[in-house]
Amino acid sequence: MTRYQRDCEGGMFYELMMNRTGVPPEGRGQLKKDIFKEVFYGTGRDGMGWEDTPLRKAFVQSYPNVWKLIRRYKKGNYRRLAWAMQRAESRLMIDAVCYRLATEFPNVPIITIHDSIMTTYQYVPLISQLISEEFGIAGLRPTIKTTSYSREIAEAA
Repeated sequence: MTRYQRDCEGGMFYELMMNRTGVPPEGRGQLKKDIFKEVFYGTGRDGMGWEDTPLRKAFVQSYPNVWKLIRRYKKGNYRRLAWAMQRAESRLMIDAVCYRLATEFPNVPIITIHDSIMTTYQYVPLISQLISEEFGIAGLRPTIKTTSYSREIAEAA
């Protein structure tokens, strides 16, 4: 479990899975989709597992305790894991980060998009700090990725 958390927090999880399955860099996007399908959210033929694909084997070999937890969550209803993960993410991003923004910094413009918060350029450091603080309270150190959607900023970079 600790290794999985460390690999995710360090932003290395997908790269490690790519190395273990021989997926080239241009296949990263598809690998991410396959991990969600084959490991986290898929139903499989028996409602619990999946065929022994190279990706699933690599995940199980790399993170056997995480796999046991996934199987336990999915037992009886494969959707339970997705629901639990969505609730946890919502608690952190909406109930914690966005709540703090609304109460402590009510003039900061934000739009939430799944697990992201969109704002104006000047507030990116503030929001990144709040995300780090709130995840830290939960014992997590997220890798925060920022993307600019401003043509002027994107052209200057």
